[in-house]
Amino acid sequence: LLKSYPDSKLAPDASEGLGWIHFDAKEHEQALARFTFTAAAAGHPRAAWSKLMEGRALAALKKTGDALAAFKAAPGLTGSNKELEAEAAMRTAETLAAAERPADALAAYRRLAQDFPEAAVTLPALGVGALTWMEAQHQAEALALADLYLKGGAKAPDRPALLRLRARA
Repeated sequence: LLKSYPDSKLAPDASEGLGWIHFDAKEHEQALARFTFTAAAAGHPRAAWSKLMEGRALAALKKTGDALAAFKAAPGLTGSNKELEAEAAMRTAETLAAAERPADALAAYRRLAQDFPEAAVTLPALGVGALTWMEAQHQAEALALADLYLKGGAKAPDRPALLRLRARA
C-alpha cells in the first residue's frame, strides 16, 4: 500500500501499524520512519500518538535531544489527550534518566507527579525510577522519587519496598 499508493488516505494508518511492528521487533530506524510519516499527516487522529512513538524510537536509538523534542511536540498534535500528555511527561523523565541526567530527570519526574497525579503511568514510573536509581547508586534522587511515590497513595503496589528504602536512608 505504502509503495503503490503513498498518497492514499489509508497510508498514515498503514504506516503507524508498520511502525508498531518494527518497534516491537526493535527495528527502531524503520519504526522511526513509519511513525514520522503518520505524525506528519495533517489532522490524522493518531498524529500525536505517532509523534510520541517517534520519540520512543529516537530514545531507543540514543538520540536524546530529538526524542525530547518529539515528546514535547506530541501533545500539540491532533489526537492528543490527557493520557498522551502524561505519557509524554513520563517518557521525558525516563529518557533523561537513561541519558544519565539525574537532575533534569528528577525535575521531569516532579512535573509528572505534580501535573498528572491521577494518571495511570505516574505511580509506576515513580516507583520504577526510585528502585532503578537506588540500584545505580543515585540515592538522593531515589529517595526524592520514593517520597513522590509514597505521597501518591496507600495502595500503590511498590509501597512496602519503597517504605523499606526510605527507612534505610
